[in-house]
This record gives sequence, structure tokens and C-alpha cells, in this order.
Amino acid sequence: RRITLGSALYQNTRGIWQLLSTQTNAFDREHGRSISQLATNAGVSPDDGAVDVYPWDVWIPLVNQLVYRPRPVFQSYPAYTSKLADINARHLLNASAPDTLLFEVKNVDGRLPSLDDASSWPIILSTYEIRSVNGARVVLSRSGEARPVAMNVLHRSVQRIGEAFALPHHDGPLMIAIDLQPSTAGRVWAAAFRGPAIALEVRTRDGQLRRFTYVQSLAG
Repeated sequence: RRITLGSALYQNTRGIWQLLSTQTNAFDREHGRSISQLATNAGVSPDDGAVDVYPWDVWIPLVNQLVYRPRPVFQSYPAYTSKLADINARHLLNASAPDTLLFEVKNVDGRLPSLDDASSWPIILSTYEIRSVNGARVVLSRSGEARPVAMNVLHRSVQRIGEAFALPHHDGPLMIAIDLQPSTAGRVWAAAFRGPAIALEVRTRDGQLRRFTYVQSLAG
């Protein structure tokens, strides 16, 4: 049987098209299965308004077809300076702030979890209220108009690195601000080399000792 150039091109083109169609269908099926596995009961629906996620699981509103309204730095750990953290906090004070937050406390690189988006925590605690708890994730609903939170200073102290100090007793939420000032030798060392890694050790009331990474850029 004689095969002409035209028929050869037709057969090759047909074979490539069938291969692409088969591969595309298989990809679509695998993609659908993956989305089904990722989709979770987020505890909210599109009727609950715009949603943001703390600290970083942005896939949750996307695979659940929710209205996603992220903060400017849309995941918490890249907001690694106080300026970026403050930009995210101001977003919560705007009329365009999300109606619902999916909030979970977890960290990356061993950081103290509350260091990430720390400026937003007081606003979240004063403006949103718990609607439901799903495992480690909490669903928070906006309860009113957001206002800047007034802070009352309960205690000031000067400490040396390596010294333990106790936080004052307080019935409500308690926040701590650390202004870390290196010694003259420390400044010289930091100018010549990379500054030393700093750890923050926290001992809880039940006696547990936890060690976290302190991110100096978030201090100012």
C-alpha cells in the first residue's frame, strides 16, 4: 500500500490529537480528584461574605469557592518587618476588611507564632468573635466596626540577654514589645559579620519550656 505525504501527515496529526485528548482527559480527572481531596469543610459558605486566612492556607477559600479577600501581604510569614505587619493591620481597619477569618496558630522556621502579623492580633481580638472551632482552625466573624486598639502599659523593665523575667499578671490578653539594643561589641560584630541568631524561651504556667526564633526585623 502506497502512503502519500498527505496521508502520512493526516495520520500523524490524528495520532497527536488523540494522544493530547487522552492526556488532557486524564489530567482533568486527576485534577478533579486532587481538588476533592483538598476541599474541606471550612465552616463558612459564600453567603458569609469575604474571607481571609491566617496564617497562610490560602487554598482553603479557593477550593471551597469562597469569596477570598486577602490582606496586602497575603500570608503572615512574608510580613517579616514591622512596616509590613502594620500595613496588614491597617487593612483590618478599612471598610473592605473581610467579614470572616479562618484563623489557626502555627509557625514557620521555629518562630513564635504570635510574631507573624503581630500588629493584627489586637484588632482581630477586639473586632472579631469566635463563631465555630474546627480542630485547630477557628472561624471568626466580624462583630462591628474596627477601631485602633488602645494599649495600657502595665510594666516596663530593662533586661540583659540571657536573663529570665516574668510577665505581669493580667486577666485579659497580654502583649509584650521588645526593643533589643545590642552592646557596642555587638554592633561592631553585626557590622562586620551577620548578626547572631536570637532565641526566645517561654516558660508557660504549667512549667513547659518552649524555644522560638526571635525575628529582629519585626521589632522595628
